[in-house]
Amino acid sequence: MKPDGSFAKSEDGVLLDGTCPVDREYFVKLEEIGFYMVLYTYVDQNGNIATMSYSPIVKDYLGPTIEVDDIDEGEVVTAKLGTDVTIAKYTVSDNVSEVEMIKSYVYVLSPTGFMQKVANGGKFFAEHRGDYEVHYYAYDEVGNYTIYSYTVRVS
Repeated sequence: MKPDGSFAKSEDGVLLDGTCPVDREYFVKLEEIGFYMVLYTYVDQNGNIATMSYSPIVKDYLGPTIEVDDIDEGEVVTAKLGTDVTIAKYTVSDNVSEVEMIKSYVYVLSPTGFMQKVANGGKFFAEHRGDYEVHYYAYDEVGNYTIYSYTVRVS
């Protein structure tokens, strides 16, 4: 059975619902995240029944995707001292988690080591000369994460 409770199909299209022939092997691609159930039932000529089961698990190891508008990861952009700097807006997505279930944050690390949280498309004040690091963090439901960063060079 698949993680959603439905019966799996073999790669050649046979529904594996217990009515399929047992004199051959079946290959199944486990493409959905979650627990699968494989159950074997044996009945001998006297009607004795034995069962065996196992549950392969397909896990999500991929972190979310962070898409930042108009700035490449690792890029260095410039700003003037004493101005408000608007951070680039971003969106997040994931191969499994719905967007509403992805936790995301943006922090700016100043040249003096002060870190502040900034809203999506928000601003920070360029109070000091030097490099401000803008870091975007996104975490999916199972804890996989992604970090996307760029630098604002203030002079």
